[in-house]
Amino acid sequence: MKNDISVKRICEFFWRIETNHNLFEWKEGGIYIWPLIRFKLYYLLTEKTGLFEKAHPFQATGFDKIKLLLKATYLLIFKNPIKFLSKKDYVLIKHPRKVNGIDLYSNALEQEIKKKTFIFDTIDEAFEKKYIVSLDAYKAWAYLLTYLMKPFKLYESKHPNLKIIESEIQKEFDVSIDLTGLYQDQYIKFKILKKVYRTIFSTIKPKKIFLVGAYFRQEIVGAAEIENIPVVELQHGVITKYHLGYSYPEAVKIPYFPNEIWCFGNYWHQSTPIPKDVSFKVIGAPYIYDLAKKVENTSQEKNRVLFTSQGVIGLELFDLAYKFAKKFKNYKVTFRLHPSENLNKYEGILKKIGSLSNFSISHKAPNIFELIKMNEVQVGVFSTTLFEGMVLGTKTVLIDLPGIEYMKPMIEQKKIECVASIDDLNEAILKAHLTYDSKIYYDTPIQEFDSIL
Repeated sequence: MKNDISVKRICEFFWRIETNHNLFEWKEGGIYIWPLIRFKLYYLLTEKTGLFEKAHPFQATGFDKIKLLLKATYLLIFKNPIKFLSKKDYVLIKHPRKVNGIDLYSNALEQEIKKKTFIFDTIDEAFEKKYIVSLDAYKAWAYLLTYLMKPFKLYESKHPNLKIIESEIQKEFDVSIDLTGLYQDQYIKFKILKKVYRTIFSTIKPKKIFLVGAYFRQEIVGAAEIENIPVVELQHGVITKYHLGYSYPEAVKIPYFPNEIWCFGNYWHQSTPIPKDVSFKVIGAPYIYDLAKKVENTSQEKNRVLFTSQGVIGLELFDLAYKFAKKFKNYKVTFRLHPSENLNKYEGILKKIGSLSNFSISHKAPNIFELIKMNEVQVGVFSTTLFEGMVLGTKTVLIDLPGIEYMKPMIEQKKIECVASIDDLNEAILKAHLTYDSKIYYDTPIQEFDSIL
Protein backbone atom coordinates (compact mmCIF):
# COMPACT_ATOMS: atom_id res chain seq x y z
CA MET A 1 0.00 0.00 0.00
CA LYS A 2 1.09 3.62 -0.56
CA ASN A 3 1.80 5.13 2.85
CA ASP A 4 -1.21 4.27 5.00
CA ILE A 5 -3.85 5.07 2.38
CA SER A 6 -6.17 2.18 1.58
CA VAL A 7 -9.62 1.54 0.14
CA LYS A 8 -10.76 0.67 3.66
CA ARG A 9 -9.58 3.99 5.07
CA ILE A 10 -11.17 6.03 2.26
CA CYS A 11 -14.49 4.18 2.57
CA GLU A 12 -14.54 4.60 6.35
CA PHE A 13 -13.92 8.33 5.84
CA PHE A 14 -16.98 8.49 3.57
CA TRP A 15 -19.18 6.62 6.02
CA ARG A 16 -18.02 8.88 8.86
CA ILE A 17 -18.69 12.21 7.14
CA GLU A 18 -22.01 10.93 5.79
CA THR A 19 -23.18 10.27 9.33
CA ASN A 20 -21.65 13.38 10.90
CA HIS A 21 -23.08 15.80 8.33
CA ASN A 22 -26.32 14.02 7.28
CA LEU A 23 -25.12 14.13 3.68
CA PHE A 24 -28.00 12.09 2.27
CA GLU A 25 -30.36 14.85 3.40
CA TRP A 26 -28.35 17.53 1.57
CA LYS A 27 -30.76 18.96 -0.99
CA GLU A 28 -30.58 21.97 -3.31
CA GLY A 29 -33.15 23.04 -5.88
CA GLY A 30 -35.14 19.88 -5.18
CA ILE A 31 -32.12 17.66 -5.96
CA TYR A 32 -30.27 15.41 -3.51
CA ILE A 33 -26.60 16.27 -3.99
CA TRP A 34 -24.51 13.64 -2.24
CA PRO A 35 -25.58 10.60 -4.34
CA LEU A 36 -24.56 12.52 -7.47
CA ILE A 37 -20.99 13.17 -6.36
CA ARG A 38 -20.24 10.30 -3.95
CA PHE A 39 -18.79 7.71 -6.33
CA LYS A 40 -16.96 10.24 -8.51
CA LEU A 41 -15.41 11.80 -5.40
CA TYR A 42 -14.27 8.35 -4.28
CA TYR A 43 -12.32 7.79 -7.50
CA LEU A 44 -10.92 11.32 -7.39
CA LEU A 45 -9.60 10.59 -3.92
CA THR A 46 -8.06 7.24 -4.90
CA GLU A 47 -6.27 8.96 -7.78
CA LYS A 48 -5.20 12.08 -5.86
CA THR A 49 -3.77 10.02 -3.00
CA GLY A 50 -1.90 7.79 -5.44
CA LEU A 51 -3.77 4.67 -4.35
CA PHE A 52 -5.26 3.91 -7.78
CA GLU A 53 -4.40 4.84 -11.33
CA LYS A 54 -7.07 6.46 -13.50
CA ALA A 55 -10.05 4.10 -13.75
CA HIS A 56 -10.45 4.41 -17.54
CA PRO A 57 -7.15 5.65 -18.96
CA PHE A 58 -8.31 6.12 -22.55
CA GLN A 59 -8.92 9.83 -23.13
CA ALA A 60 -11.11 11.01 -25.99
CA THR A 61 -9.40 13.44 -28.33
CA GLY A 62 -10.98 16.71 -29.45
CA PHE A 63 -11.80 15.03 -32.78
CA ASP A 64 -13.47 12.12 -30.96
CA LYS A 65 -15.63 14.54 -28.97
CA ILE A 66 -16.70 16.45 -32.09
CA LYS A 67 -17.50 13.18 -33.85
CA LEU A 68 -19.58 12.04 -30.86
CA LEU A 69 -21.46 15.35 -30.79
CA LEU A 70 -22.22 15.14 -34.52
CA LYS A 71 -23.56 11.60 -34.08
CA ALA A 72 -25.66 12.77 -31.13
CA THR A 73 -27.06 15.65 -33.17
CA TYR A 74 -27.95 13.33 -36.06
CA LEU A 75 -29.74 10.94 -33.69
CA LEU A 76 -31.70 13.71 -32.00
CA ILE A 77 -32.89 14.99 -35.39
CA PHE A 78 -33.55 11.72 -37.23
CA LYS A 79 -33.91 9.07 -34.48
CA ASN A 80 -35.12 11.08 -31.53
CA PRO A 81 -36.89 8.56 -29.28
CA ILE A 82 -39.35 11.18 -28.08
CA LYS A 83 -40.78 11.38 -31.63
CA PHE A 84 -41.89 7.77 -31.80
CA LEU A 85 -42.27 6.54 -28.23
CA SER A 86 -45.07 4.11 -27.53
CA LYS A 87 -46.44 2.43 -24.45
CA LYS A 88 -44.50 -0.66 -23.46
CA ASP A 89 -44.47 -2.93 -20.41
CA TYR A 90 -40.76 -2.44 -19.79
CA VAL A 91 -37.74 -0.26 -20.52
CA LEU A 92 -34.27 -1.82 -20.83
CA ILE A 93 -31.19 0.40 -20.76
CA LYS A 94 -28.21 -1.68 -21.82
CA HIS A 95 -24.61 -1.62 -20.63
CA PRO A 96 -22.22 0.28 -22.95
CA ARG A 97 -19.55 -2.45 -22.84
CA LYS A 98 -20.28 -5.27 -25.31
CA VAL A 99 -18.75 -8.64 -26.20
CA ASN A 100 -19.20 -9.30 -29.93
CA GLY A 101 -21.96 -6.69 -29.92
CA ILE A 102 -23.86 -8.28 -27.03
CA ASP A 103 -24.51 -6.83 -23.58
CA LEU A 104 -23.83 -10.00 -21.59
CA TYR A 105 -25.61 -8.82 -18.46
CA SER A 106 -28.99 -8.03 -20.01
CA ASN A 107 -29.06 -10.32 -23.04
CA ALA A 108 -30.95 -13.25 -21.48
CA LEU A 109 -33.64 -10.91 -20.12
CA GLU A 110 -33.82 -9.01 -23.40
CA GLN A 111 -34.44 -12.18 -25.41
CA GLU A 112 -37.46 -13.01 -23.25
CA ILE A 113 -39.11 -9.59 -22.96
CA LYS A 114 -37.95 -7.67 -26.06
CA LYS A 115 -41.35 -7.74 -27.80
CA LYS A 116 -42.89 -5.75 -24.96
CA THR A 117 -39.84 -3.62 -24.13
CA PHE A 118 -38.45 -0.28 -25.27
CA ILE A 119 -34.69 -0.81 -25.57
CA PHE A 120 -32.08 1.95 -25.33
CA ASP A 121 -28.40 1.51 -26.16
CA THR A 122 -25.26 3.53 -26.91
CA ILE A 123 -24.89 6.17 -29.60
CA ASP A 124 -22.76 3.86 -31.75
CA GLU A 125 -25.31 1.04 -31.57
CA ALA A 126 -28.17 3.42 -32.37
CA PHE A 127 -26.23 4.96 -35.25
CA GLU A 128 -25.62 1.56 -36.87
CA LYS A 129 -28.88 -0.28 -36.15
CA LYS A 130 -32.30 0.99 -37.16
CA TYR A 131 -34.17 -0.68 -34.32
CA ILE A 132 -32.00 0.82 -31.56
CA VAL A 133 -32.47 4.28 -30.04
CA SER A 134 -30.11 6.04 -27.67
CA LEU A 135 -30.43 8.09 -24.53
CA ASP A 136 -26.69 8.81 -24.80
CA ALA A 137 -27.43 11.38 -27.51
CA TYR A 138 -29.11 13.50 -24.83
CA LYS A 139 -26.24 12.77 -22.49
CA ALA A 140 -23.66 14.05 -25.00
CA TRP A 141 -25.52 17.34 -25.38
CA ALA A 142 -26.04 17.60 -21.62
CA TYR A 143 -22.26 17.36 -21.12
CA LEU A 144 -21.74 20.13 -23.68
CA LEU A 145 -24.35 22.36 -22.05
CA THR A 146 -22.81 21.68 -18.65
CA TYR A 147 -19.42 22.77 -20.00
CA LEU A 148 -20.86 25.93 -21.61
CA MET A 149 -22.90 26.93 -18.56
CA LYS A 150 -20.15 26.36 -16.01
CA PRO A 151 -18.37 29.76 -16.42
CA PHE A 152 -21.63 31.61 -15.72
CA LYS A 153 -21.90 29.93 -12.29
CA LEU A 154 -25.69 29.85 -12.55
CA TYR A 155 -25.86 26.83 -10.26
CA GLU A 156 -22.95 27.56 -7.94
CA SER A 157 -23.66 26.31 -4.43
CA LYS A 158 -22.96 28.23 -1.22
CA HIS A 159 -23.85 25.23 0.94
CA PRO A 160 -21.47 24.85 3.91
CA ASN A 161 -21.09 21.12 3.21
CA LEU A 162 -18.84 21.90 0.26
CA LYS A 163 -16.20 23.71 2.28
CA ILE A 164 -16.60 21.39 5.27
CA ILE A 165 -15.93 18.29 3.16
CA GLU A 166 -13.06 19.92 1.27
CA SER A 167 -11.49 20.83 4.61
CA GLU A 168 -11.94 17.35 6.06
CA ILE A 169 -10.45 15.75 2.94
CA GLN A 170 -7.43 18.06 3.20
CA LYS A 171 -6.99 17.21 6.86
CA GLU A 172 -7.45 13.45 6.44
CA PHE A 173 -5.52 12.82 3.19
CA ASP A 174 -3.45 15.97 2.60
CA VAL A 175 -4.92 16.50 -0.88
CA SER A 176 -7.13 19.25 -2.28
CA ILE A 177 -10.36 18.53 -4.14
CA ASP A 178 -12.42 21.05 -6.12
CA LEU A 179 -15.76 19.92 -4.72
CA THR A 180 -17.47 23.08 -6.00
CA GLY A 181 -16.60 22.20 -9.59
CA LEU A 182 -17.63 18.57 -9.13
CA TYR A 183 -20.92 19.67 -7.58
CA GLN A 184 -21.73 22.08 -10.40
CA ASP A 185 -20.96 19.55 -13.16
CA GLN A 186 -23.15 16.87 -11.63
CA TYR A 187 -25.96 19.23 -10.63
CA ILE A 188 -26.39 20.75 -14.12
CA LYS A 189 -26.17 17.41 -15.92
CA PHE A 190 -28.68 15.81 -13.54
CA LYS A 191 -31.11 18.72 -13.86
CA ILE A 192 -31.08 18.61 -17.68
CA LEU A 193 -31.26 14.85 -18.11
CA LYS A 194 -33.85 14.14 -15.46
CA LYS A 195 -36.36 16.28 -17.38
CA VAL A 196 -35.62 14.40 -20.60
CA TYR A 197 -36.00 10.98 -18.99
CA ARG A 198 -39.23 12.01 -17.24
CA THR A 199 -40.71 12.95 -20.62
CA ILE A 200 -39.67 9.58 -22.06
CA PHE A 201 -40.88 7.46 -19.13
CA SER A 202 -44.18 9.33 -18.76
CA THR A 203 -44.94 8.48 -22.41
CA ILE A 204 -43.85 4.83 -22.36
CA LYS A 205 -45.45 4.25 -18.93
CA PRO A 206 -43.52 1.03 -18.24
CA LYS A 207 -44.21 -1.29 -15.32
CA LYS A 208 -40.47 -1.54 -14.63
CA ILE A 209 -37.18 -0.11 -15.84
CA PHE A 210 -34.17 -2.41 -16.12
CA LEU A 211 -30.65 -1.03 -16.31
CA VAL A 212 -27.02 -1.96 -15.74
CA GLY A 213 -24.83 0.20 -13.50
CA ALA A 214 -27.31 2.50 -11.77
CA TYR A 215 -24.63 4.26 -9.70
CA PHE A 216 -23.51 6.23 -12.76
CA ARG A 217 -27.06 6.74 -14.11
CA GLN A 218 -28.77 8.57 -11.26
CA GLU A 219 -30.67 10.84 -13.65
CA ILE A 220 -32.55 7.83 -14.96
CA VAL A 221 -33.37 6.51 -11.49
CA GLY A 222 -34.34 10.01 -10.31
CA ALA A 223 -36.78 10.44 -13.20
CA ALA A 224 -38.25 6.99 -12.54
CA GLU A 225 -38.77 7.83 -8.85
CA ILE A 226 -40.86 10.88 -9.75
CA GLU A 227 -42.93 8.83 -12.22
CA ASN A 228 -43.29 6.11 -9.56
CA ILE A 229 -41.75 3.42 -11.79
CA PRO A 230 -39.73 0.67 -10.05
CA VAL A 231 -36.11 0.36 -11.19
CA VAL A 232 -34.28 -2.96 -11.30
CA GLU A 233 -30.48 -3.07 -11.56
CA LEU A 234 -28.94 -6.09 -13.27
CA GLN A 235 -25.63 -7.02 -11.64
CA HIS A 236 -22.63 -6.54 -13.92
CA GLY A 237 -19.61 -6.83 -11.64
CA VAL A 238 -18.28 -7.15 -8.13
CA ILE A 239 -20.63 -5.92 -5.38
CA THR A 240 -18.85 -5.50 -2.06
CA LYS A 241 -18.79 -3.58 1.19
CA TYR A 242 -15.98 -1.45 -0.25
CA HIS A 243 -17.67 -0.60 -3.55
CA LEU A 244 -19.24 2.80 -2.91
CA GLY A 245 -21.69 2.33 -5.75
CA TYR A 246 -23.53 -0.11 -3.48
CA SER A 247 -22.28 0.13 0.10
CA TYR A 248 -24.28 2.21 2.59
CA PRO A 249 -23.69 0.76 6.10
CA GLU A 250 -25.67 3.40 7.99
CA ALA A 251 -28.42 4.20 5.50
CA VAL A 252 -31.96 2.87 5.20
CA LYS A 253 -33.06 4.70 2.05
CA ILE A 254 -30.87 6.38 -0.55
CA PRO A 255 -32.13 8.84 -3.20
CA TYR A 256 -31.67 7.70 -6.80
CA PHE A 257 -30.96 4.08 -5.86
CA PRO A 258 -32.74 1.13 -7.57
CA ASN A 259 -35.69 -0.59 -5.92
CA GLU A 260 -34.35 -4.06 -6.69
CA ILE A 261 -31.03 -5.68 -7.58
CA TRP A 262 -31.02 -8.92 -9.53
CA CYS A 263 -27.86 -10.70 -8.44
CA PHE A 264 -25.71 -13.49 -9.87
CA GLY A 265 -25.74 -15.34 -6.53
CA ASN A 266 -26.43 -14.96 -2.80
CA TYR A 267 -22.86 -13.96 -1.91
CA TRP A 268 -23.17 -10.44 -3.29
CA HIS A 269 -26.06 -9.06 -1.28
CA GLN A 270 -25.17 -11.06 1.83
CA SER A 271 -21.67 -9.55 2.01
CA THR A 272 -22.61 -5.95 1.18
CA PRO A 273 -24.53 -3.37 3.29
CA ILE A 274 -26.90 -2.24 0.55
CA PRO A 275 -29.70 0.18 1.64
CA LYS A 276 -32.20 -1.69 3.76
CA ASP A 277 -35.23 -0.85 1.63
CA VAL A 278 -33.76 -2.49 -1.50
CA SER A 279 -34.92 -6.01 -2.40
CA PHE A 280 -32.95 -8.78 -4.10
CA LYS A 281 -33.55 -11.63 -6.46
CA VAL A 282 -30.96 -14.23 -7.44
CA ILE A 283 -31.16 -14.87 -11.19
CA GLY A 284 -27.84 -16.60 -11.74
CA ALA A 285 -25.59 -15.52 -14.59
CA PRO A 286 -26.80 -17.00 -17.89
CA TYR A 287 -23.88 -15.51 -19.82
CA ILE A 288 -21.34 -17.30 -17.62
CA TYR A 289 -22.78 -20.72 -18.26
CA ASP A 290 -23.35 -20.04 -21.96
CA LEU A 291 -19.74 -18.96 -22.45
CA ALA A 292 -18.47 -21.80 -20.28
CA LYS A 293 -20.15 -24.33 -22.60
CA LYS A 294 -18.37 -22.81 -25.59
CA VAL A 295 -14.94 -23.42 -24.04
CA GLU A 296 -15.61 -26.71 -22.25
CA ASN A 297 -13.38 -28.56 -24.72
CA THR A 298 -10.48 -26.16 -24.19
CA SER A 299 -7.73 -28.03 -22.36
CA GLN A 300 -6.03 -26.66 -19.27
CA GLU A 301 -2.26 -26.42 -19.35
CA LYS A 302 -0.26 -27.22 -16.21
CA ASN A 303 2.05 -24.50 -14.86
CA ARG A 304 0.25 -21.88 -16.91
CA VAL A 305 -0.62 -18.77 -14.85
CA LEU A 306 -2.96 -15.93 -15.84
CA PHE A 307 -2.72 -12.49 -14.20
CA THR A 308 -6.00 -10.61 -14.71
CA SER A 309 -5.60 -6.85 -14.54
CA GLN A 310 -7.94 -4.22 -13.19
CA GLY A 311 -7.12 -0.85 -14.72
CA VAL A 312 -6.68 1.10 -11.50
CA ILE A 313 -3.88 -1.21 -10.26
CA GLY A 314 -2.72 -2.43 -13.67
CA LEU A 315 0.86 -1.15 -13.58
CA GLU A 316 1.57 -2.55 -10.12
CA LEU A 317 0.15 -5.94 -11.04
CA PHE A 318 2.06 -5.94 -14.35
CA ASP A 319 5.33 -5.28 -12.53
CA LEU A 320 4.65 -8.15 -10.14
CA ALA A 321 3.64 -10.55 -12.95
CA TYR A 322 6.80 -9.74 -14.91
CA LYS A 323 9.06 -10.25 -11.90
CA PHE A 324 7.29 -13.51 -11.10
CA ALA A 325 7.82 -14.82 -14.64
CA LYS A 326 11.47 -13.72 -14.58
CA LYS A 327 12.20 -15.54 -11.32
CA PHE A 328 10.08 -18.66 -11.86
CA LYS A 329 10.82 -19.71 -15.43
CA ASN A 330 8.92 -23.01 -15.05
CA TYR A 331 5.64 -21.07 -15.39
CA LYS A 332 4.13 -19.76 -18.60
CA VAL A 333 2.75 -16.37 -17.54
CA THR A 334 0.11 -14.28 -19.34
CA PHE A 335 -0.88 -10.77 -18.29
CA ARG A 336 -4.44 -10.00 -19.45
CA LEU A 337 -5.36 -6.33 -19.71
CA HIS A 338 -8.72 -4.93 -18.71
CA PRO A 339 -10.66 -3.89 -21.87
CA SER A 340 -10.24 -0.21 -20.97
CA GLU A 341 -6.43 -0.43 -20.68
CA ASN A 342 -4.01 0.73 -23.36
CA LEU A 343 -2.12 -2.15 -24.98
CA ASN A 344 0.50 0.17 -26.49
CA LYS A 345 1.44 1.45 -23.04
CA TYR A 346 2.17 -2.03 -21.71
CA GLU A 347 3.96 -3.15 -24.87
CA GLY A 348 6.13 -0.03 -24.57
CA ILE A 349 7.03 -0.91 -20.98
CA LEU A 350 7.86 -4.49 -21.96
CA LYS A 351 10.09 -3.26 -24.78
CA LYS A 352 12.06 -1.13 -22.30
CA ILE A 353 12.52 -3.80 -19.63
CA GLY A 354 13.07 -6.68 -22.03
CA SER A 355 10.85 -9.51 -23.21
CA LEU A 356 10.80 -12.94 -21.55
CA SER A 357 10.25 -16.24 -23.31
CA ASN A 358 7.65 -17.27 -20.69
CA PHE A 359 5.78 -13.93 -20.43
CA SER A 360 3.15 -12.48 -22.77
CA ILE A 361 0.49 -9.75 -22.81
CA SER A 362 -3.10 -10.44 -23.85
CA HIS A 363 -5.72 -7.83 -24.75
CA LYS A 364 -9.31 -8.56 -25.89
CA ALA A 365 -8.35 -11.71 -27.85
CA PRO A 366 -8.70 -14.57 -27.32
CA ASN A 367 -12.04 -14.57 -25.50
CA ILE A 368 -11.35 -14.15 -21.78
CA PHE A 369 -13.22 -17.37 -20.97
CA GLU A 370 -11.09 -19.35 -23.37
CA LEU A 371 -7.96 -17.81 -21.88
CA ILE A 372 -9.03 -18.57 -18.31
CA LYS A 373 -9.82 -22.16 -19.26
CA MET A 374 -6.30 -22.61 -20.69
CA ASN A 375 -4.67 -21.67 -17.38
CA GLU A 376 -4.22 -23.81 -14.32
CA VAL A 377 -4.16 -20.81 -11.99
CA GLN A 378 -5.42 -17.24 -12.19
CA VAL A 379 -3.94 -14.42 -10.11
CA GLY A 380 -5.44 -11.00 -9.41
CA VAL A 381 -6.72 -8.49 -6.88
CA PHE A 382 -10.44 -7.78 -7.30
CA SER A 383 -11.42 -8.29 -10.93
CA THR A 384 -14.82 -9.79 -11.73
CA THR A 385 -12.89 -12.18 -13.95
CA LEU A 386 -11.56 -13.92 -10.83
CA PHE A 387 -15.07 -15.01 -9.89
CA GLU A 388 -15.82 -16.06 -13.45
CA GLY A 389 -12.71 -18.21 -13.44
CA MET A 390 -14.04 -20.13 -10.46
CA VAL A 391 -17.02 -21.26 -12.53
CA LEU A 392 -14.58 -22.60 -15.13
CA GLY A 393 -12.65 -24.56 -12.51
CA THR A 394 -9.49 -22.45 -12.51
CA LYS A 395 -7.56 -22.26 -9.24
CA THR A 396 -7.32 -18.74 -7.83
CA VAL A 397 -4.75 -16.80 -5.78
CA LEU A 398 -5.04 -13.16 -4.68
CA ILE A 399 -2.35 -10.49 -4.45
CA ASP A 400 -2.35 -7.94 -1.62
CA LEU A 401 -2.51 -4.71 -3.61
CA PRO A 402 -4.84 -1.67 -3.31
CA GLY A 403 -8.45 -2.83 -3.62
CA ILE A 404 -7.89 -6.21 -1.97
CA GLU A 405 -10.56 -5.14 0.54
CA TYR A 406 -13.13 -6.04 -2.11
CA MET A 407 -12.22 -9.69 -1.55
CA LYS A 408 -12.11 -9.62 2.28
CA PRO A 409 -15.06 -11.99 2.85
CA MET A 410 -13.42 -14.69 0.74
CA ILE A 411 -10.06 -14.22 2.43
CA GLU A 412 -11.56 -14.28 5.93
CA GLN A 413 -13.53 -17.43 5.11
CA LYS A 414 -10.27 -18.96 3.81
CA LYS A 415 -11.83 -19.57 0.40
CA ILE A 416 -8.80 -18.11 -1.40
CA GLU A 417 -5.25 -17.45 -0.24
CA CYS A 418 -3.92 -13.89 -0.40
CA VAL A 419 -0.15 -13.23 -0.63
CA ALA A 420 2.10 -10.19 -0.69
CA SER A 421 5.31 -11.33 -2.48
CA ILE A 422 6.27 -13.35 -5.55
CA ASP A 423 7.92 -16.00 -3.36
CA ASP A 424 4.71 -16.40 -1.37
CA LEU A 425 2.81 -16.42 -4.66
CA ASN A 426 4.85 -19.37 -5.89
CA GLU A 427 4.07 -21.29 -2.68
CA ALA A 428 0.38 -20.42 -2.92
CA ILE A 429 0.22 -21.60 -6.54
CA LEU A 430 1.79 -24.92 -5.59
CA LYS A 431 -0.84 -25.41 -2.86
CA ALA A 432 -3.81 -23.90 -4.73
CA HIS A 433 -6.88 -26.08 -5.01
CA LEU A 434 -10.60 -25.66 -5.62
CA THR A 435 -12.17 -25.14 -2.19
CA TYR A 436 -15.09 -22.91 -3.10
CA ASP A 437 -18.61 -23.54 -4.30
CA SER A 438 -18.86 -21.28 -7.33
CA LYS A 439 -22.68 -21.31 -7.15
CA ILE A 440 -22.49 -18.99 -4.16
CA TYR A 441 -21.22 -16.37 -6.61
CA TYR A 442 -22.90 -17.49 -9.85
CA ASP A 443 -25.99 -19.55 -9.21
CA THR A 444 -27.78 -21.70 -11.78
CA PRO A 445 -29.62 -19.32 -14.12
CA ILE A 446 -33.38 -19.09 -13.78
CA GLN A 447 -35.24 -20.62 -16.71
CA GLU A 448 -37.89 -17.91 -17.20
CA PHE A 449 -37.82 -14.29 -16.10
CA ASP A 450 -41.59 -14.14 -16.35
CA SER A 451 -41.78 -15.87 -12.96
CA ILE A 452 -40.13 -12.92 -11.20
CA LEU A 453 -41.32 -9.96 -13.28
